[in-house]
Formats: sequence, structure tokens, C-alpha cells
Amino acid sequence: VTDRLMGDLAEALKGEETLTHPRWWRTRNMGWIETPSFAAFQTLMRADNANRERRFQDATDLANEALAIDPEFGAAWARLTDYYWNRRLRDSVPYAFHQAEMRSDRVSDQRLRWAEATVALAEGDLTRHLDLRRRILGEFGLGGQAYAVALAALGRQKEAVEQWEATYSEIPFGPAEAVIDNLVYWLVALGRFEEAGLWADSLADDRRQWWQIQLALASARWEKAESLEVALPEGRMTYLGRASLEAARGRVRNALSALETRVTLATRDGSPGRARVAMESALTLAVAAGAPLSLDRAELEADATERGRRIQGIWAAVEGDTTAARAWASGLPPLPALASGGLDGHDTQLVLLHARIAVAKEDWREVVRLLAPITGEHSWRGSAGGPRTIRLTNWTIAEAYDHLERPDSAVLYWARLAASEGLGEDETLLRGFSHSFAHRRAALAYRTLGRREEALEHWWTFLQDFNDPDPEYEWMVEEASGEVARMGG
Repeated sequence: VTDRLMGDLAEALKGEETLTHPRWWRTRNMGWIETPSFAAFQTLMRADNANRERRFQDATDLANEALAIDPEFGAAWARLTDYYWNRRLRDSVPYAFHQAEMRSDRVSDQRLRWAEATVALAEGDLTRHLDLRRRILGEFGLGGQAYAVALAALGRQKEAVEQWEATYSEIPFGPAEAVIDNLVYWLVALGRFEEAGLWADSLADDRRQWWQIQLALASARWEKAESLEVALPEGRMTYLGRASLEAARGRVRNALSALETRVTLATRDGSPGRARVAMESALTLAVAAGAPLSLDRAELEADATERGRRIQGIWAAVEGDTTAARAWASGLPPLPALASGGLDGHDTQLVLLHARIAVAKEDWREVVRLLAPITGEHSWRGSAGGPRTIRLTNWTIAEAYDHLERPDSAVLYWARLAASEGLGEDETLLRGFSHSFAHRRAALAYRTLGRREEALEHWWTFLQDFNDPDPEYEWMVEEASGEVARMGG
């Protein structure tokens, strides 16, 4: 609340140069600012306001304006670690932290430790990130929300919600919208959709309406999502959301078309991360549906980042080009230790690349060796900005168990993919890309195991949701109807 008031005050005094030594802020315990220039201080407060309003580019620009006024403003450099991270400029985060460290007399210990934690997050060291957030909370009594975010990044959403409640239960004016947004994501990941909806309703119109659609998609209420798309203002349903909905209904061609549009628009707007998510979603859908990868790969081929190279490698493997896939893999870091913890989404995507190469060679035991430690209960569950391939990872190991004639193991993954929770906040919102196809595979596995009731439950859900398929998928509906009739359901 204090930070918000300071930012509002800075906005109100914009252009005034009435204070030359704002040390009184520190004597009143109202901030971490150390600069002889009120203009620099004021500009940094405006940057913080922009950051809270999710205007991350503006926040970065304003922080740099503050540094132009006072180049030795260590606190501004420390703040930039957060702003750069929010824009996913990973390489810029440690640079800003180094600059802050060089000016440690102009930044508080708390802010410097906070920036160090952001560096750990940008470098993908989630365990160290959590430890630093815990220490900041213990030593300074601040950062409860950041600690909750660190817990969620390691898939500990239940603890994150508990920490959130402990941090914000007694705040007089309530938490900021961005903070509520985090809570809604975590509740969605836990399958607590009703609670998530209640909190989402407290957000401003644009975000509230966005969440209405996302909650419908995450909870597999496809009819609700379709009605909201018609009722709400144009643009509330994103291309990614529309693709997820189309896929769940069996309209795979439309889904891939929406994903291609998303890639084109994201590339045009200079948002490579959004393009990558669309490509990753296309991979999941293509494997689940057995569909050809028809998207234009020009944007992907121009992506020289590690994530871009991993996606290209997986893409080649899915298409059966193991030579190209191995070439992409050879230019990436070595495989991490396959332990059931400590891996981030980038590590698990690298493991998936090697697993898809094994799939192309039909080496199913190798697929299980690679993926068993990082799937199921041990899934890395994701945080904003990470890869979106955990669904494909779980699908891949389920297929491997199926080929190894181990339906008891395969069905655990098919059922998990069909379920309403458990795969992480971002992956849950992309549920439609595997949802209906997972219900079908779960039904087949339960049939093999002789578990009639579970099989029928999945067949009925499949028939209800997969209600308007492309002609090439109509046989799946006929198959499901036949199975229900045969089982007397």
C-alpha cells in the first residue's frame, strides 16, 4: 500500500524539483530509495506504478530515464532486474544485478537480495530462487507474495495459496489486481474453479472477462466458452483460447489455423514468446490428434534462442526426421540429471526432445527411462513465460507404456491429461489441445483393463465434448458410440 501511495504521489508531483535529498523516505521506512535527485526518485516510482499495471516496457523505459538523471542510482538498477524479467529478457537480468552490486552503497540490502532472487529465477535455478525468497521473508518480513510465486514455480500451488492467504488476509485495502491474478492461476491449477471465479470477478472488466473465458476453457465447460465468445466484446477470446476450444470439439483444422494466425500476429508484433507457445501447442495437438504439422515454420526457423532450437528439434522428431532432431540436440546443453525435482520447464523440454527422438526410433524403453522421473506426480508445473510442453511430455510417456503393453501405467497418464487439475497453471489453460483425445485413450486403456465403469465415463465425456469433428475424425465418434453400445452404457 505504501509503495502504491508513493507512486501516486510521484505522479502528482511530476515535473516538480522540490526535494534534493530524500533521505527522509528512509527515516520513515517508506522505501528503498537512495538518490540525491528527487526527479530520479520520482521517475523510479512512476516505473514501479507502470510495473504494477503490467506496463513492463514503460517500467523499463522509466527506470532508464531515472538512471539518465542519476547514473549511480543503485536502486534503479536493482529494480530493472524485475522489469527485465517481466519482459523475459533473461540475459539482461544478471547484467542489471551486477550494476546494482557495483553501487551497493546506493541500494538497500533488502532490494539487492530481492534482485539476486530474480537472477536465480531468470537463470532457471528455481530451488535457489525459493531459498532466497524464504530468506528475504525471514530476514526482512517482506516478500510474502514473491515467496508464494516461488512455491508455485516448483509446482507447490497449495502451499502458494496458503502463503498468499497468510500474506493478504489482513490488508485493509486488499491486494493489487496483479496479485489476485496470481491467486486465480494457482486455484485453477488446483482445480478450485469456483473459488478462482469468485476472485476473478473482483478484477477490472478486461481482466475479469478474460478470466471468464479462461476458466471455462480450463474447466472443460466448452459450451460456456462458446457462449462467452459470442457475448463478450470482440478480442476477449484469444487465438490460443479459440484453438484450444476448436481442438476439444474435434475441429483440428480450425485449431491449427488459429494457432498459425497467432504465430503470424505474434511475430509481427515482436512477441516471440507468444509465437513459441503457439508452436508448442501445435506440437501437442498434432501428436494427440495424429495430425500433420501444417504450420508455416518460417518464424520458428528464424528463432535462434535455446527454446526455439528445442522446439525445432522436437518438431523434426515428431515428423520422423531423427537426423535433423539429433543435429538440433547436439547444439543444446547436455541432458540434466534425471531426478524428480529441481528441473525447470526448459530442462524438461530438453529431455522431451531426446524422448521424441527415441519415439521416432520406436525405442519405448528409452522413452520411459527419460520421462518417468519428470512426469506424473513429479511434473514441473510451470510458471509464466516457461515452455508449454508438459502435456506433450505426459502424452509421450503414456504412448510409450501403451506400446510396452502396460495399460495400467499408461492409463494413469491418459486420465491425468483428461483431468481438470494437476498439470500447472499455464498448461491447464491449454487443456483443449489434448482433452478429448486423452479421454478416448483413457477409455481404451480402461477397456483393456476390464474396468467398465471408468471406460464408460471417459467414452461419455468424449462423445459429449468431441461433438463436431472434422471428417477425418468422425471414425472416433463411431468407435466411441459402438463401445458404449457394446458395454450397455
